[in-house]
Amino acid sequence: MLKRSKSKLKPNTALKSRKSLVARKTIKKIGKKTKEWSIARKEAVEYLSSMGIVSCEGKMEGCTRYLFLTLAHSKKRRHIQNSLELAEIALLCQHCHNIIEGWKESDMEVYVKKIVQDRGV
Repeated sequence: MLKRSKSKLKPNTALKSRKSLVARKTIKKIGKKTKEWSIARKEAVEYLSSMGIVSCEGKMEGCTRYLFLTLAHSKKRRHIQNSLELAEIALLCQHCHNIIEGWKESDMEVYVKKIVQDRGV
């Protein structure tokens, strides 16, 4: 018959000591660009839906059409300088968005601008 070892630790002692060792991360405050983008994103979604654009505009091979829709900019967000560039967006599924994210920024800009131009706005 096996003997049970008697533990000298009290229940949850180890758990409490681990919690005190974990450093808490501080959350950064929302910056100016993030605030601007939050407002612009809401307006863009309303604008696109009012135009009847509710599916992926990319239509690349493997496109999921209505699933995981995102807003794709003509430029990388870190290179956007004004509100006009912020407004150059296309509604893409995550699959198509991931594809164009791998392209050079100039190619991505041409692609998104072509989508915006083809809307006839």
